[in-house]
Order: sequence, then structure tokens, then C-alpha cells
Amino acid sequence: MSYTYRNNDKVGAYYLANTPENKKVSVWKKIFGKNNNKDPDITETEAAGEFRKAVQKTADAVGTLAVEVVDISGRADMISAEVAEEAKTFKSLQGISNALINSNNIVDNSVRRTKDVISRATANVADSRSNINSSITDIKLLTESVAENENSLGQINSSLKDVMKIAQTIHAISKQTNLLALNATIEASRAGESGRGFAVVAQEVKELSKKTGEATTHISSTLKTLADHITTMVDKTHDDAQKAESVREGAEGIDSVIQLLEQNITEIDIESSAIVEAVSDIDVHCKDTANGLDAISGQVEKSDQNLVKAKEKIASLKNWTERLVRYTVVPGIETVDTPLIKLVKEKAREIGELFEDAIAKGSIVDSDFFDHNYQPIPGTDPVQYEARFTTFCCNALPDIQESVVDNEERIISCTAVDINGYMPRHLNRCSNPQKPGDTVYNINNSRWKQIYNDPVGIAAARNNKDFLLQTYRISLGEAQYANIKDVSAPIYIGGKHWGALRITYDMQVTED
Repeated sequence: MSYTYRNNDKVGAYYLANTPENKKVSVWKKIFGKNNNKDPDITETEAAGEFRKAVQKTADAVGTLAVEVVDISGRADMISAEVAEEAKTFKSLQGISNALINSNNIVDNSVRRTKDVISRATANVADSRSNINSSITDIKLLTESVAENENSLGQINSSLKDVMKIAQTIHAISKQTNLLALNATIEASRAGESGRGFAVVAQEVKELSKKTGEATTHISSTLKTLADHITTMVDKTHDDAQKAESVREGAEGIDSVIQLLEQNITEIDIESSAIVEAVSDIDVHCKDTANGLDAISGQVEKSDQNLVKAKEKIASLKNWTERLVRYTVVPGIETVDTPLIKLVKEKAREIGELFEDAIAKGSIVDSDFFDHNYQPIPGTDPVQYEARFTTFCCNALPDIQESVVDNEERIISCTAVDINGYMPRHLNRCSNPQKPGDTVYNINNSRWKQIYNDPVGIAAARNNKDFLLQTYRISLGEAQYANIKDVSAPIYIGGKHWGALRITYDMQVTED
């Protein structure tokens, strides 16, 4: 029988190489879907070689898949974080929107209360204006009455002056009459007995003249007093008239102010009505916005939940790709990761033997290596720790770790960690003393004596299989990331799991 192996039928070679001769036709049919009895023979050696190539290609493909899964996982983490932030933002916006609605309701209530107050004020102003108008009318009448009284008192005062003049005339006549009576009495006394009757008449006239004079004097005095009072009243009435005029003018000014106030209140009422309408519109828009935010927030929350589930699926897929990578590590078949897997296993074993030899020589006791009572170093940022094995590792590990990094260009770092991810010594370039107050420098240049218990780090530290190959993303700053691999092997001290040796290196993808 003869069979043809074609380049696109690589997987079938393994089965043909491990299938009895009498079953190769049926297996061939299953693999390639037809009988190729007429094709040239393929030897078992060739088939095994092709299978080896197929495994190598599969390993490369799985490695590429692992890179893509890690990249997707990293991007999913970023998107998840962004969506989570958006969810928080929408929650915050919901709170702001609800607060805005509440504030708008307060404004609406305040404006409506203001409008009620304005309505009452308008009514009060109208009543006040009516009262003021009535008062102005009364004041005007009072002013006119005072003016009339002033005129009347003026006329009375004028009449009193006339009466006083008449009284003075009467007084003068009385004095003249008294003089005439005196002369008549004198003449009667000269006439003797014949003038006695005339003398009696003269005496009576004299008495009448005296009484008339007294009466006119009293009348003059009384008229003078009355005239003085009337003059005072005229002056006071004049002052009252002026004051009443001022009050009238002031009242008219108040009326103008009240009228202007009424106009302003009316305008305020109109504006308040406009504000009420605007607030009502704002309330509608705010509620629409709140409803929209509620809907979007619900969608974002669902997206966040879906992303969480997607991250879980991606994490599961990542674990499967790491298992597939492990499955492709077949003895006798070289893949892109095989040299580093061999190297990390060899160096991890070497470190374990180094630790055991130190214990045997008494350089350090066994229990010191398993000291997990890490003591923070004061003033360090990020915080660094000391353990009882730190000083020994700082002296013993650099030669091995530096030699590994120098072994191959794609290797980024080589570090030993205990089972909790505590790294007593980093590479020389990353094991500088910290600079107080310079956190950025310390993060980049002083990475030793720290605990790396991130998922990748803790998985490597606690893995007890012969090796663990992981892929993950590291941040390069400014939103840039790099996908790298981390291969580790456990370190044992006297059969007890101490930790692991980790080698990180750049991806290397083989093109078909």
C-alpha cells in the first residue's frame, strides 16, 4: 500500500505513524475523507517528523492564542473598569438629576408661594391706594377748609379793626362830650339860680360821657385782646394751611409711589407666572432626563454584569490556553517556550540545592527560610519588608538571577519569590536603595524586598507542578501595554515547598 502525506494534512501523520499497517486505510479515510491507496508511501519516521512539526506549530498557535486571550482579557478589564466608572458616573448623574428635580420643586413651590404673596400684595396695594386716594381727598378738603377759615379769620380781623376804630371814635366823642359838660357846668354856676336846671343836665351828661368813655376803653381793650387772638389764629391757620398743602403734596407723592409699586408688582406677577411655566417645563425635561439616565444606567449595569461574566469566561479561556500550552510541552519536541521551561526548572532546582547546602553548612537554619513574619521597613514607599532569610538571599541569588537574564535576549527578569510572593532580591538594576520622597523612582528602581501577590505572582509562587507558564499584560504607561510570558518552577528545600523561580520574557510568535 502507498499513502501520500500532504502539507495541509499534518495532524494525520501522527495517527498514521502509530496505526498498524492493516488499519491505515480506514484511519486515512477518517482523517482525510478518502482512500489514497495509489499515493506514494509515507514512512513512520517521516510521519513522526511531521507530527513533531505539527506539535510545534500547535504550540506556536496556542502561544499566539494565549497572547490574544491575554490581550482580550486586558482590554476586557479596561472596558470593565471604564464601564464600572460609567456606571458610577450615571449613578452620580441620577443623584444630580434627582437633586435637580427636588431643587426645581423647591423653586416651583417658592415661586408659587411668591406669586400668592404678590397676589395678596397687589390686593393690599389696591386697597392702600384706595385709602390713600380717599385720604388725599379728605386732606384736600381740609386744606380748602383751612384756607377758607384763614380767609374768614382775616375778614373778622379786618372787621374788628373797623370796630376798634369806631370804639376809638366813640371814646373821642365821649371825651369831647365830657369837656362840653364841664364847660356847661361852669357856665351854669355862673348863671346862678337860673342856671341850676342846666347844671343838673350838664352833670348827667358828664356822668354819661364818663361811663361811655369807660365802656369804650373796656371795649377797646377787649377788641385788642380779641384781635391779638385772631391774629395768632390767622398765623396758625396759615401755618396749618401750608402744612396741609405739604401733606396733600406728600400724599399725592405716596399715591404716585403706590401706583408705581402696583405696576412693579403687576410686572413681578407676570414674570412669576413666566417662571412658573419655565420651572414646569424644566421639571418635565428633568424627569425625562432622569428617566433616560435610569434607562441608560440600567443598561450600563447590565453591560457591567455581562462584562463581569465575560471576564469570567475569558479567565476560564485563559486558564485553558495555559493548560493547552502545558499539553504542547512534549518531551523530544522543541517549542518556542521549551528552552525557557528547561532553564527555569534547572535554575529552580539549583537554587533549592543552594539553600539546602547553606543549611547543611550552618550558614542559615531551615526555619529562617520559612519565616513569614515580614517586618515593614520604616519610611519606605512602596513599603519594603525584611524577613530572616532576606540578607542571605540578597547575597546568594544575584549570580544565578543575573546569569539567567544574560542567557537569552528576550528574557526580561528572573526572580525568586517565597510562597507568599515575597521577593527578597530583584535584579541588580532593580535592587537600588530607595530615595525618600521619590515614589516614582522607587517603583522603577527599587523593586526588591516587596510582596508581589497579584494573581500571576501568587499563582507562580504557590504552583507545585514541575512548571507553570502564564501570559499577562503589563502597563508601559501612557495607556500602552505589553503582553509577556511568565514561566515558573517551584523551589523545594528538603522536600518542603519554599516558593518559585520566575522568568518573564517577551512573546515570540513563529509565523507559518
